[in-house]
Amino acid sequence: MSTLVIAPHPDDEILGVGGTIAKLTMLGEAVHVCIVTRGYPPLFNEDLIRQGRKEDLKAAELLRTTSVQFLDFPAARLDTVDQVKLNNALSEVINDLKPFVVYIPHRGDIHCDHKIVADAAMVALRPKYDHMVRRIYINPTTPLPDAEVSFHRGKSSNGGHGAKRLICVIITAFSLHRP
Repeated sequence: MSTLVIAPHPDDEILGVGGTIAKLTMLGEAVHVCIVTRGYPPLFNEDLIRQGRKEDLKAAELLRTTSVQFLDFPAARLDTVDQVKLNNALSEVINDLKPFVVYIPHRGDIHCDHKIVADAAMVALRPKYDHMVRRIYINPTTPLPDAEVSFHRGKSSNGGHGAKRLICVIITAFSLHRP
């Protein structure tokens, strides 16, 4: 079983599910990370961009991730990118890796890049391709009550075929301690 973590920005995979990545790799699971954006001048300093990439690779090594992919879309400017290009890039990653589980950012995050990546991921994860992900975990960055949502597409009312599989979407809030 393999897992894919889709991170809008470098370090979002660590901040969001770093502990989960460590646990899964210690158990021998294959964990892949896809970092969607990178900084570009003038918003980001070139030296910091290079240093950040080195740190991303070092973190992946320490966590023993199977692979790290960088899509290099512009950080803090995803709203300037053609949504179809982002959808297609994530679809390609998913179809190449064929993960069983995917972690994506929460659509309600205040950072617009997180919302855009969440939307693109859900498009790429639609149950219409040969390979279908079995579980999608949404990683909120703000506290939410624990909830579980399941959905599946069956035959549509207009006689269409629909999907024959089930996707479980589980929303979890991570906290250090709850009373």
